[in-house]
Amino acid sequence: MPKGIFYGKVLIYALCLMPLLSGQTASAGTISLQIHTTCTVTENGVIVKVTTTNIGREAALNVQIQVLFRGLKKSSRIRPKLEPGQYFTSMINLHPDLKLAGSYPVEVRVYFHDQNGYPFSTLSHGSFVFKEGVISGVFIQPAEIVLAKRSKLELEILNMDLKSREVKVRLAVPRELDVRTPEKTLTIKARGKQKISFTLENFSALPGSVYPVLSFLEYEADGRHFSGVTESKVNVIKAENIFKERRWLFLTLGLILGAIAILSQFLKRTRAVER
Repeated sequence: MPKGIFYGKVLIYALCLMPLLSGQTASAGTISLQIHTTCTVTENGVIVKVTTTNIGREAALNVQIQVLFRGLKKSSRIRPKLEPGQYFTSMINLHPDLKLAGSYPVEVRVYFHDQNGYPFSTLSHGSFVFKEGVISGVFIQPAEIVLAKRSKLELEILNMDLKSREVKVRLAVPRELDVRTPEKTLTIKARGKQKISFTLENFSALPGSVYPVLSFLEYEADGRHFSGVTESKVNVIKAENIFKERRWLFLTLGLILGAIAILSQFLKRTRAVER
């Protein structure tokens, strides 16, 4: 039975607020999820097996796995609590209506909360072969960016084939992030390179979190379907408060402008007296 396997480590850094007698203070807590995805093709469809393991130091609450394939969404039951060292496995069946032989990607999302009820999510992926295995000649190079409020993710697409290819690229992001125009179609020349960019915005991601974003590339050629998935990394940082960080600069500038205004008034009065 053909299988598509993805095995990787996904890290989510959660800021856990610990209430103290004197008030509230923030302590660094880590929820680290490792996701193992296997797709198996059977006579009755595709079985997607997803195992999520908590390898962090904090428990993940209300863990749920969701599988997405071509507009179809299927979710697992909710695991109330996933302690460090524990794992949660879900088997989800897909019944895709496919015509072209080739490779097909499957998107996996994992939703959970920290101990304060703050929602988080992360991404993974799998793939499977339908009828005939193929090797894509087009791929996307991964990238890594820093995100405070808004940032641009620029990816480079390489076409190793001797023919031009029209490809569809879709960027999948966790729900803590937003992406403008997540899906784009472009033509890559034979043996060519082309850059594509996506604008990312921080919706609810906490500073210190590290998120994967997935670039799904698909195209058709010679009566077959080709696909590939690239994982890039987004490092969330605290948005800079310009006034707070540079208050001495603004204060000095204000004093200078004030001194100029006072001097100007003094000179006007001096000229008036001389007249």
